[in-house]
Amino acid sequence: MNNQYAYGIILFFILCMCSCASYGPKNKDLAGVLSNTQQTITNLTEKIQTTGDKMLIETGQKLENKYLELAPVLENCNEKYALTTAYMTTLQESQRALQRVDKDFNSISDKAFILDAIYRDYNAKLTSIKSSPISDANSKI
Repeated sequence: MNNQYAYGIILFFILCMCSCASYGPKNKDLAGVLSNTQQTITNLTEKIQTTGDKMLIETGQKLENKYLELAPVLENCNEKYALTTAYMTTLQESQRALQRVDKDFNSISDKAFILDAIYRDYNAKLTSIKSSPISDANSKI
């Protein structure tokens, strides 16, 4: 009887440990990257609106909409499975590219091309997450 009691306690602790596995370590950098990216996109949207360039305005709007679709999915993925360093690096590079466009807005001639490239990257990330069997964001893109 004592063995069954001991095995029961051990089984209980194992089940508790396994049920907490989804609450493992998360990538703590994601919140900062997402916040900075959102702020940069907001700044760019304001600058783009003043240009009157229809193609640039459409590209900027597409990028903003795709980002608003991707950000919550990334947060959810990070909750389930911590984003890898390599994946975070791709998000940070996209953020830096957006910041360069924002900073040098008046001197960059191919803004629409850069914004479209980032849009395509975000779209590929979103497609990859949605098509992943476990809906994780750590697929290489």
